[in-house]
Amino acid sequence: MNKKGGASVFLLILVTVIALGLAGGSYYFYYLLQKEQQAKVSLQQQLEETKVEAAKAKAQYEETLRALDDSRKNAAILEASLRQAKDAVDTATLELSKAKDANKQAFVQIDQLLAQLDQQKKSKSEIEKMFSQSQDEMSKMGAQLKDLQSKKQVLEAKVKELEDRSQKVELGKIVVSPESSIALESTSSMASSGMGSSSGLQGKVLVINKDYNFVVTNLGKKDGINVGDVFSVYHGENYVGDVKIEKIHDSMSAAGFVSTDVKDKVNEGDKVVQKR
Repeated sequence: MNKKGGASVFLLILVTVIALGLAGGSYYFYYLLQKEQQAKVSLQQQLEETKVEAAKAKAQYEETLRALDDSRKNAAILEASLRQAKDAVDTATLELSKAKDANKQAFVQIDQLLAQLDQQKKSKSEIEKMFSQSQDEMSKMGAQLKDLQSKKQVLEAKVKELEDRSQKVELGKIVVSPESSIALESTSSMASSGMGSSSGLQGKVLVINKDYNFVVTNLGKKDGINVGDVFSVYHGENYVGDVKIEKIHDSMSAAGFVSTDVKDKVNEGDKVVQKR
């Protein structure tokens, strides 16, 4: 009886221990499972966050690539523009150098020409004296013309008075003496040619250089002209164009064409009149 009772107690204790062990193991496994699930959820969240960050990083990377591509395109455009600008500068520099050389040659030629013309200053001075005397004579003829015109007006007034008094009287022709007629014609010709005009300083064209676009006139320092003065050129009574004084000597000056078409119209001997 005692042996059986002890065995039963032992068996009960063993069963209890086993049950407790199984219960503890189950709880332990349940705890581990919960921890595993929490870790899985945490990893899943981290994975989603990583995906979002990766998507942002990819978008930023693509945007950076686009910006880099645009930057490369802009750099290529700027480089092409720079090449064009450099080519334009090189071309302009070359043309400027050629223009400077041509201008230098032109002024060398002007200096040589003016030096030769200065050597003929004495003969030119005599011609200018003759021209001055001619002007004096023309002034006298102009005075004679005014006197003849005054006399003509008096005669016309008398004729009109006689006509008013008697329309039946036939008036004879008014005859002007040959000397007065010649003086009248010469003075009229002089007035029509514009030589007696007092509109400004007058001179004439001595030499034309169409290769370098300038003329030489017989006006110089003695006439009181200045660099930059503008003169109108007349061929007879026809206006040709304007020239601008660029270099001055004692009795001569070099003047450039204001417009390119003037050089094809101007001739040696044409009159130049200073513009006011």
